[in-house]
Amino acid sequence: MKRCTRCQDLKLHDEFAKRSRAKDGRTANCKVCLRERSQLHYLENRDAIRARNKAYTKRRRTEDPGYSAALNAWKYVKKKSPNAVYCKLEETVPIYRERCELGWGYVVDHIVPLKGENVCGLHIPNNLQVITLEENSLKGNKNPYDEPEK
Repeated sequence: MKRCTRCQDLKLHDEFAKRSRAKDGRTANCKVCLRERSQLHYLENRDAIRARNKAYTKRRRTEDPGYSAALNAWKYVKKKSPNAVYCKLEETVPIYRERCELGWGYVVDHIVPLKGENVCGLHIPNNLQVITLEENSLKGNKNPYDEPEK
């Protein structure tokens, strides 16, 4: 048991966030108090935080075309398939960066389509591949794992 220094409640050690520098390996404030403090900080500094995030994204988009392409694709998937499973943006950036390095004749394709007939794919690195525009046109919206109809 440990006492939170903010709310003064006795709580289990699991209710405190990990902190390697602390003697007991946990923070002094419980997770609930940390979350409240974080939310309060955001509300008090919302404009500054948003401006900083916007500046970061703008700078990153101009410096890294792979990041820009990944961000556009991520936003598109989020908008078109709100129930789709997608990963963190940073996980797809290397794939889109590779596409940018290869040039305009290449695209990033979903191996299993996001909106197929029988199955919906995922916007995750394991389901993405860099292929030529020609290959992508031939493939269409087909699932490569479907059995051909007889």
